[in-house]
Amino acid sequence: MANLIQENSALEERLNKQGSRLYNLENLNIPQKVSKAIDEIVTDAVDWALQASLRAHFRDLPEADMKEILL
Repeated sequence: MANLIQENSALEERLNKQGSRLYNLENLNIPQKVSKAIDEIVTDAVDWALQASLRAHFRDLPEADMKEILL
């Protein structure tokens, strides 16, 4: 019986250590940080692509048309 109590105590101690590690990982909030970084990268890429296509379109216009657009 004493051996069983000692083994149970050792298992509880191991479980508590693992639980604290899990708590620390949850507090790091890694999935949210990754998601935020990906959102920023995708937003920058889309902005760049839209600006590039607009620049290419307006680059082909004569200067007179460009002045008219800007007014």
